Amino acid sequence: MEWEECSDAGIRDLRDGLVSTEALMRELKWDGLAVFLDADCAVWRIGEELAGYVQRSGPLSHVVVYGAGHLLPADNGHAAQEMVKDWVLQAGLFGRHGGMKRAG
Repeated sequence: MEWEECSDAGIRDLRDGLVSTEALMRELKWDGLAVFLDADCAVWRIGEELAGYVQRSGPLSHVVVYGAGHLLPADNGHAAQEMVKDWVLQAGLFGRHGGMKRAG
């Protein structure tokens, strides 16, 4: 079975911090890391509402959620629920094609 990972971060996380999380991700020991780091970030919306952005490649997804801190489900429960639902069901930005488009 192939592994899949969804890393999430609240943009206002003062405990672990988005900068620290993204720095750690750049140090992952994984053959697909270079492709992941080169992947575009897609704006994530729930309906018309801006929810954050998603960067993904292969089995790794990184989600940054607007309006949330360290306790993402408590800070933005609607976005947290939608993120988990879409990731588990492989829908929206987490679907096979992920709605991701390269600029240009």
